[in-house]
This record gives sequence, structure tokens and C-alpha cells, in this order.
Amino acid sequence: MTAEERYYLDANTVIAIVECGQTLNAAQHSFLASVDAGRVFATSSEMALSECLVKPFRDLDTAAISTLLDFLNGRRTLPLVPLSRGVMIKAAQVRAATDAKLPDAIHIACAIDAECTVFLSSDRRVRMPGIMRRIAFDDLEFGQE
Repeated sequence: MTAEERYYLDANTVIAIVECGQTLNAAQHSFLASVDAGRVFATSSEMALSECLVKPFRDLDTAAISTLLDFLNGRRTLPLVPLSRGVMIKAAQVRAATDAKLPDAIHIACAIDAECTVFLSSDRRVRMPGIMRRIAFDDLEFGQE
């Protein structure tokens, strides 16, 4: 993985980052530091924001809600792709081509909209279009070449 790639973080990746904090490995820390410094393009989406907040809202966990909102809203170097009409149309195209479930198709459409080349997700069932590849955040080898 290199700094020239464009990365999309799906909901399970965002949750892993927020929940794991200090237990992230060296490659993950290097990746996040590069994102924060603006050396690497990374994005997520309003879809991920919504998905990440479900459990904290269910559990009435205001600290987790605040932490997730700070992570996703408080980073100028991690913009959120809005769920626009164009993204939703692209999601329908992705779903038609890959048989992906609608939430996965929306995430992929957001990644396509942001011109991402890498889809960071631990969900191995996500069927990726040929224009990008899926990598699990745990398997990230950023800065290790």
C-alpha cells in the first residue's frame, strides 16, 4: 500500500480505528498519521457515519457517540462523501453488476465517487468492482514496502 492510493474506510474500519485506539499495529498508526498529515487521501461516507452510530445510540453510550462524531466530523483530512442522488444511482449500478447488498453497494458507490482505489473493509463478502480492491484494515501494510 502506498501514499499514491486513495482509500475508502467503511463502517467496520472506522469502528476498529475508534475502538482499538492504542492497540493498532505500526502500519495502521502510520496510515492514520499520514491521513492526518494530509499525505494520504482517505475518505468515508455519511452512510458509514450512520452505521457507526447505531450501537452507541442503542446503548445510550454518549461517550462513544461523541468519539465517533469527533473522529468522522472533526477531521478535515477525512471528508465524508454525501449520499447524493448520483451516489444512489451509482449504487444501483454497482448492485446490478455485483449483486452486492444495498448498504455495501452504497459504500462502494461512495468510494467510486471519491475516486478511491482501495476499499478498507474487514467484510470479505463485499464484492468489489474491478476498479478497486478490498483490503482488511488488519492486513494493511502501509509504509512497509
